[in-house]
Amino acid sequence: MTYFNKPKHIIAGENLAKGLIKRDELDVKFFKANEYFDELFEFFDCEVIDFPMNSKISGLTQKDELGLSVMINSNIPNGMINFTYAHELAHVILHIKNGITPEIDTDNSTSFTSRDKLEIEANQFAAQFLLPDISLKSQVLSNFTLYNIKYNSNVSVDVIKWRLISILTKEYGLHKIDSMKVFDSYRQCRTHETVKNSEMFSVLQEMKLNQMDKKFERDLYGYATWI
Repeated sequence: MTYFNKPKHIIAGENLAKGLIKRDELDVKFFKANEYFDELFEFFDCEVIDFPMNSKISGLTQKDELGLSVMINSNIPNGMINFTYAHELAHVILHIKNGITPEIDTDNSTSFTSRDKLEIEANQFAAQFLLPDISLKSQVLSNFTLYNIKYNSNVSVDVIKWRLISILTKEYGLHKIDSMKVFDSYRQCRTHETVKNSEMFSVLQEMKLNQMDKKFERDLYGYATWI
């Protein structure tokens, strides 16, 4: 699957991350999307409010006579905070700016089990922005364990799992069941050495050798600016 076959909302999440990496000349392995939330919401003239809400609600994006605002439930678990911010950012970029009003986001809508089109788009944008391909692949090929990635990006294991399985199935062509097995094996790695000897490392290394000798640099510097 080539870059240009990806849905536009996924390309948007990836390009946003790439543009920031390029602009700030970052090491792709250590990209932290959460460091840019304040800047991005300010760019879109969007007020962000952390407020305790019903435990089922994770966030809300709306535009009214007072302007554009995002409310984040301050009671949500730490592991959901970055994803919720990125999910609401997706609503701002993909939906509100195009005149589409999303619903209140709940535990279900910000999970990967949502069936609502807007929520699927926001989830996939969020995951792609938090863990862009160039960063995630570089992390694995630098022998990061699953928990190294989780700590570096401050995202849940579910988000990392969805992203890696997506790469294995859509880019490498593995069946989803086989991709799950590769991920489950990688999940058991506790040291850099075990990552280097894992099937996940082997698959991504083979992808790099066969298809991506120049793709990392092209992906990073060959596309539009970040907004």
